[in-house]
Amino acid sequence: MGEATQRPTWQSRALLLVPRCTVALGAAAFLCGSLTLVPLAAAQSGDLTSPAPTPTQQTAPARTSAPPTSAEHVPPPPAASPAGSTEHIPSPPPASAPTPFAHGLSYGLVDAATVRVFAVGGVTTEELRGRYHRRVVAIPQVGHGSGFVIDPRGVIATAAHVVRGAQHVAVRMPNGGGLLPAVVVRRDEELDFAVLLVRPPARLQHVLRIPTTPRPLAVRQTVDVVGYPLDAAREQPQSSRGIISGARDDGRLTLSVSVNPGNSGGPIVDEHENLVGMIIARGNVERGIQGIGIAVPTARMVPVVRAAYDTGDLRLASRDLERDPASWQRAAEIVDVLARFGDARVLVEAAGAAERAARPEHLERFARLADATENASLLALLAAYFWDAAILILERSGGAFQASDLPLGHARTHAMAAQNKAYELATRAFEADPEIGHRSPFLAYLAPHLTNPPRGAVGHVAGAPGVGAAPSQRGWMPLVQAGYVYNFGGGPGVSAHGVQLSATVPFFITGDVTSTVRFALGAGIGFEWAKVDGSDHGAMATYGHLSPVLRVGARHAAFIAQISWSPLSATRTPWRAHAWSVSPIGFRFLAGATFRRALVALTARLHSELDESSSDLALGFVAGTSF
Repeated sequence: MGEATQRPTWQSRALLLVPRCTVALGAAAFLCGSLTLVPLAAAQSGDLTSPAPTPTQQTAPARTSAPPTSAEHVPPPPAASPAGSTEHIPSPPPASAPTPFAHGLSYGLVDAATVRVFAVGGVTTEELRGRYHRRVVAIPQVGHGSGFVIDPRGVIATAAHVVRGAQHVAVRMPNGGGLLPAVVVRRDEELDFAVLLVRPPARLQHVLRIPTTPRPLAVRQTVDVVGYPLDAAREQPQSSRGIISGARDDGRLTLSVSVNPGNSGGPIVDEHENLVGMIIARGNVERGIQGIGIAVPTARMVPVVRAAYDTGDLRLASRDLERDPASWQRAAEIVDVLARFGDARVLVEAAGAAERAARPEHLERFARLADATENASLLALLAAYFWDAAILILERSGGAFQASDLPLGHARTHAMAAQNKAYELATRAFEADPEIGHRSPFLAYLAPHLTNPPRGAVGHVAGAPGVGAAPSQRGWMPLVQAGYVYNFGGGPGVSAHGVQLSATVPFFITGDVTSTVRFALGAGIGFEWAKVDGSDHGAMATYGHLSPVLRVGARHAAFIAQISWSPLSATRTPWRAHAWSVSPIGFRFLAGATFRRALVALTARLHSELDESSSDLALGFVAGTSF
């Protein structure tokens, strides 16, 4: 159905963190994958789906005081109608009448009264596994549904789950008819029905009034569902035809009709384009249930709409919209852009930027929008897109932990810009609302990374996956090496060719994967074996060692040096038969380079027994893995 959000799931986002996927595959993963962000919750029967609620607080942009509104903008209660009257049911226009659309099709009153509803909530997080690191990605709660005008002064009906948890709502009129900020006036969660209010510059011309006396319906009667399925950028509504297949015990209707995400809240009309209900749910496709829809009949809508008028909620909402209208309009424009052009397009652009195939134009547009608002919740949403774009560029560019670890080039430039913009917007969000970190898992995660973390905003937010703990930043792995060794000593004219193995495990570390200089103390074991030249004999040494290790450089390439002290060793040579000896002069040296996790280095060994005047010297080279 018209989900409270149409954003891809975090599982779909994970596909874009797989470095071997192409940009085209990443785009397909978003455009063809799941279209809901939050898990779908079954309806009462367990066979129908609509988005699960996301609890957030209803907020509005910053407002300035304004005089009380005039009665002109306050919709009055609908007039009572005599029993059996249909005066609130508009008649369909003649087939030859001018239509509000000009694409070679004849659109009618129903289409002109059906609107697009955009809603945004907060930002959650998910922790995913990238190429080398655990990544915390942002999940913006942004989505869309449908609605229809029921009063020319701006009263709109939609499904409650479309605006559930919404912090900002915007309504786009059909066929480029304008964008209006909206307020949720009343919401009936059990019925899944909500009333919105917009403040149009003039009375709306196309209205689907809810009849106080509903028209009779029949099983197998043909009906049409009108709305904006799937594509959030769609300008014209789309119709799906079906039949009324029955009624549920709770009074809602069961339809046999094909509907998709985005249809929720759209009107249902009969053969004469008379309003008979509103679509709210569809069959659970994941469970193999298709072609089924659930609708609220007009008779169930009337009490909710009348309560919105009688309680004065509409009047209060109208006054809210009159306070600082410019701020409301800016918020609506941001909501509109995020819902229509955000997420999939932004991330695909970021992937293209990492591969020098595109310029992130949508991020540049988001940056301009961010400069025009000081609303904390909207800044958090915009920051989320920049954060995810930076992570995607890092993964597509080799899996570096942060932007500064990338080599100079387009990918580093775009990743740095996106990452810094996310930090900037997060900082501005905290400045606008110091308490937002307690409501936003994403901002609570970013808080410790900001230059000046806001007081009280750093720490774990209950129930937020991956929040309160940064991604794995451990800067050390065991050193494991294997290679060639040439033994010069041990006796006059004695030398040998052989192999060497060594492993070191750190027990003390300074720095992490973002540090240019890292130092560690470790302990380990080593083994050498060499065949003595001109003899069938071999020389073997097994030793334990303590090792300080120094690493200097970036994440992708660095210099590494190690010195090991091995005072105790076990040896077996043709000229020495003892098994164990203590050697204060027992050292091993390593110097080389690391390329990400690969290690190549030269080695040297110096060994002298307490009771011997000569020393063993061995040189060699090794390859292995590092930190």
